[in-house]
Amino acid sequence: MGLDQNTVAFEQERERSAIAATFQYAPSDSLNFVFNAMDMQMAADNTNYALWFTQADTSWSGAPGSGAWDNTEWLGGCGLCGGDKPDASQSGSQVAGPVNLAYWQARPREATMKSQVFDLKMEYSGDGYQFTTQIGDTSSTGGTDFEMVVEDGLGGTALNGATYDFTNGHQTWDLNGFDTATYDPGSLVMGTGSNFNKTPKTDDETYIQADIKFDVDLGVVNAIKTGLKYAKHNTTSRRFDFVQADDFNPVISTAGLNTGTFAVGTSEYDIIRFDPDALKDWAKSSIIGETEDFGSYREIDEDNYAAYVMANFASEGVRGNFGVRYAGTEATSTYYVDGKKTDSSANYGEWLPSLNVAFDLAPDLILRASAARVMARPQYDDMYVNPNVLGANDDVPNNQKWVVGNIGLKPFIANQIDLGIEWYFNEESLLSAALFMKDVKNFVTFSEYHADSADIPFTGTLKPDEVAGGWTVQEKANGESATIQGLELQYQQDFGNGFGSIVNYTYTDSETSENTYTDRNPFLSDSSKHSYNLTGYFENDLFQVRLAYNWRSEYMIRETGSYGNRLHDAFGSLDLSAIWHVTDYMDIKLDGNNLLEPEFR
Repeated sequence: MGLDQNTVAFEQERERSAIAATFQYAPSDSLNFVFNAMDMQMAADNTNYALWFTQADTSWSGAPGSGAWDNTEWLGGCGLCGGDKPDASQSGSQVAGPVNLAYWQARPREATMKSQVFDLKMEYSGDGYQFTTQIGDTSSTGGTDFEMVVEDGLGGTALNGATYDFTNGHQTWDLNGFDTATYDPGSLVMGTGSNFNKTPKTDDETYIQADIKFDVDLGVVNAIKTGLKYAKHNTTSRRFDFVQADDFNPVISTAGLNTGTFAVGTSEYDIIRFDPDALKDWAKSSIIGETEDFGSYREIDEDNYAAYVMANFASEGVRGNFGVRYAGTEATSTYYVDGKKTDSSANYGEWLPSLNVAFDLAPDLILRASAARVMARPQYDDMYVNPNVLGANDDVPNNQKWVVGNIGLKPFIANQIDLGIEWYFNEESLLSAALFMKDVKNFVTFSEYHADSADIPFTGTLKPDEVAGGWTVQEKANGESATIQGLELQYQQDFGNGFGSIVNYTYTDSETSENTYTDRNPFLSDSSKHSYNLTGYFENDLFQVRLAYNWRSEYMIRETGSYGNRLHDAFGSLDLSAIWHVTDYMDIKLDGNNLLEPEFR
């Protein structure tokens, strides 16, 4: 069992290119055509490095409930938990004890991405109405073109007397004199099968939309707008395992591969970096073909459609709009079970009303209010039905899991209200405050139940005790609701001579049930209580320069798989953007992101 996140590292080199073109044709004052085309490409080579410290014999600690155990279903000891500790009597992971082996590992990868967008828009203005139609296609291809794993040729080195202690929210190591910076196993062994593969992906959507707006005189209502949209979406993810020549030796000496050491992880241990390019060239020389793993085949087809009608209104000191939208989806997930291609389908539809009102309390003071029901479709990773098998044919007893997605997941639905006030104390400056509240439904979680081996269509190898123990089935499902409420403050000041500043602050308080997620952790993923943005700018006819600092407080990252729940520390980044208007027809733009290069922890 790998325990240490302190001695892992990720190294990536990216190369991006993009080209965009826009063509406009206006045959008359009332008719206008705009065509947009864009092509973006990226190549990204990366390597994951790790010097794992594995767990030694745990029998010394006794049964779960001793001080060396903690419940893995909680993010124990984190600031988000308010200091509460889980029930130590529940079984979980041992968080203090002896270390067994040091084990070197790396995963070199090569990946590419190509994305294209084509969009044509027509606008026509008639007598008392405006008509707009839009048609287009957006597509992308890419994924991992090559991936391999190399592991410790010694099978690891014993760390006699070494210990670890993860209690009280900290990670402490005593390696008993072991030097991570000089550890060289002498040889590396290459993984095959699923550890030597490529995973191409595609995504494509074709869409058409039409909108028409009528100017009317119906009391306070001065305009009515309606429209239709249809989009057809397809996404795929596949995996191909490389076939190697029979006479290929999967063991390589580390002699000549050492490119020095580098610091990894939060504790900044130094470990040896073996040349990933040399390892990839060596592995590629063995490839004579490839076979598709149909158990990893994932495809979703969606038909998304929407129709709406809304009205604009205005009266003395009051203006706004109200309307309703209907949005629906028909989705199909295609996958393989026991070598046979099959599919599952589902559909849903939602009515989404909305109201927005602005009250002019004074010439420089505006009160705004809004209420709406909004929707976001579930992620494709949760909708892919194809089974993912965990824990089969290993040395850990009774840990077999059959994990499946759910094409029938409902969309995220939020009933939300906002109330804000804005004071424009001069022409280009303002102070504002807003309260918001959202009641969000249909968070995605797992439903979990036990199944006998005879009821699971698994065609791989199981040990006799695994056959007798059966499976834990985890299926994606919609969980309970959550309430999100908070306060937004904004200050914008024009100082004259082109200088100005923008300051934003947001406080967010979220609340949900411990039953929303299967980890029984009543905290929303990726939700920070505090966030702010500080921006300074300078603008004139020749230059535009903006310097922005964005900060957010700690938040939880919730994932399935080996990482599980993690606490991300507070983080801030400084970004720069600048534009030089060289002529009336040419601009030069510079963007710099994360200039201070703070660490992610």
